Amino acid sequence: MSIDGDPRDPVYRPGPAPLRSHLPILGGTLEYVENPLATMARRYRDHGPVSELSFLGATWTALIGPDACQIALQNAD
Repeated sequence: MSIDGDPRDPVYRPGPAPLRSHLPILGGTLEYVENPLATMARRYRDHGPVSELSFLGATWTALIGPDACQIALQNAD
């Protein structure tokens, strides 16, 4: 597996909404199954540490990176 781009590139650039149009129900499932590491790296670069993705017909929130996970796991709510 390889990840496109230089890992030192700026991480977050505001852009279009993170949900992309894919086949109904499957959503981004095929992209994720093909290369999960590259899919998450692209989402992190394009949308930042918190984004939504359509996977197996449901909408999921992806928390990528230690800072996003720490905030979510330490939140008492």
